[in-house]
Amino acid sequence: MRAREFLASSSRISAPGIPALLLVSLLLAVSACDAQQMDDFPPVTTETLQDAVGERSVNLIYVPAYTHALDQGGRVPLTTTLMIHNVSSREIVIHSVRYYDSAGRLVQSQLDEPRSLQALETFEILQEPSALGAGAGANFLVGWTGRSGPAPLVEALMVGHQGAGRLTFTSRGVEVGLEDVGSATDARPR
Repeated sequence: MRAREFLASSSRISAPGIPALLLVSLLLAVSACDAQQMDDFPPVTTETLQDAVGERSVNLIYVPAYTHALDQGGRVPLTTTLMIHNVSSREIVIHSVRYYDSAGRLVQSQLDEPRSLQALETFEILQEPSALGAGAGANFLVGWTGRSGPAPLVEALMVGHQGAGRLTFTSRGVEVGLEDVGSATDARPR
């Protein structure tokens, strides 16, 4: 289609021209706005959205934590140290650290109240091997919140001794979902 034919066909479509005139007027009015006025409004970011809505859910990280290992001499009890590393340049809040047995039953809640972790701070929790009843498949669920940035690095360090030997290994946590703030302490990921 040639340009003249296009212009002729488009003028036939909006014969009265009032909608086109209103559109042009609106565009002129918007372009005439002072750019300084637009700077008066802060950009919408994750922080401003969270401030407006509030923290309603926490992220959950699942961490395997073995209570014992098997060797030729039988069971070797393991002491577990849960390490929560804030790898972000911003503060995060740890809302809960819960220890579960192999059957998924809550054994112990490790935090009485939320704890903040500053940038690059590490928090540790010691789980003694007295929880052998938790079974080989015990685990932690860590609930946390933070404004934009990476998830904390959560690891379990397991150490056991038998005779002159020592057994040491780690397991790393994985993000598994969200949980409502204030939900029951035995809640599972949704």
